[in-house]
Order: sequence, then C-alpha cells, then structure tokens
Amino acid sequence: MIKKLSLILLVVVIICAFAGCKNTGTKVSTTDPPQQLDKIESATEEILDNIAANDWMAAQSKVSEIESDFTKVKPKLKKAKIATDTINGLSNAIKGLSTAVSAEMSYDARAEANKIFKFLPDVYDHYKNTVPTDLGRLNYLGHEIILNAEKYEWDAATTNCYTALELWGDLKTELKADYNNDVASFQNTIDDLQRAVESKDAAAVTKQAGTLLDQVVVLERDFLEQSK
Repeated sequence: MIKKLSLILLVVVIICAFAGCKNTGTKVSTTDPPQQLDKIESATEEILDNIAANDWMAAQSKVSEIESDFTKVKPKLKKAKIATDTINGLSNAIKGLSTAVSAEMSYDARAEANKIFKFLPDVYDHYKNTVPTDLGRLNYLGHEIILNAEKYEWDAATTNCYTALELWGDLKTELKADYNNDVASFQNTIDDLQRAVESKDAAAVTKQAGTLLDQVVVLERDFLEQSK
C-alpha cells in the first residue's frame, strides 16, 4: 500500500513538473496594494516614453520619483512578507535604471525599466487586484520581445513569445462574451507576433509587439469595466 501511494505521488510530481504547476505558498490578500506601486509602474512607462523622445532630463526626474516611492514602499513590502528575491530584484532594477539613464544609454535603460515590469506583478500578487497580474506579465514580455529583436536574440524571443501565449491562454477565459472582439483582436496580434518571431523579422516583431502592448491597455480597461 505504501509503495502504491509513493508511486502515485511520484506520478503527480512528474505531471506537475511538466504542466508547470506552481505553489508559491502566497495567500491572496484583501489588502489594496500600496499607492507607491502604481506610481512606480506609471513612472516607468513615462521613462520609456522619455527615452523614445530622447528627453533624458525628464527621464532622470522620473527615476528620482521611483527611487523616492520605492524607499517609502519597501518596508510595506517586507511587512507583507514578499520574497526577498523579489524585493531585491526590484531594487536592483531601479538602481540599474538610474545608472543607465544617467549615462543616457538607451538600450540599457529600457532593459532595466523592463526589469521593473518583470518584478511588479510578483509584488502585486500579494495584494487585492481587479486586473489580473498576468496582464502585467504580458506587458513585460511584450517589451522584452522588442528588446530581444533589437539584439537578434531569437531563442529568447521564441521563449518569451511561448510564455506570452501560455499566459494569454488562461487570461482570455476570464473575460465575458461582451469583450469577444477585444479577445479576438489580441489573439490575432499574438498569433502574428509568433509568426514574426519564427520568421526572425525584427521589424515585424517590433511592430506586432508594440500592437500587443497597446492591446494590453485595452484588456486592462475591459477587466476594470467587467469588475463594476
């Protein structure tokens, strides 16, 4: 009997490993996220716009705001028992962004800014959310794929595109039929992005990933509206 149970447990473990099962031990909170997190996210988006406009002074000003907000929110993150690796990852990304912006290094600054997007969903997971945190992960992946294409890192782009497709497979089931048009538009875009990545067409990848990022904003509005 014990051997039989052990065999069953082993099979379950193997299935979970291949299916990507995760158990972080995180309890869903009823607490709203600290306002500093939203401010950090918004400021990071603005920095990307500043870099695109070659406005490094404005970018530096936003970096200072992020540093100030992170200093204020860090004790709250520790109190919420967010993983040390996540807090340190966010901290290092902010430091890296500050260095890159000060040196006016476009690619490095965008890469460090996107690392902030990488860690923020893991932080938001510990709080009450109206919008699924996986939308934040799609935002990160869209930006990362653009960075991959810029450096012709096609293996990384392929992996990131596959991850985005997996996330989207779950997310699209959470929206009601009222939003079928937006779901269909996003599906078409992510399919086009996958084809562009497979073709190793950097220009097409950048265009489709940019469209995907725009549509992530639309989906965020849909989830907010649906929750009312």
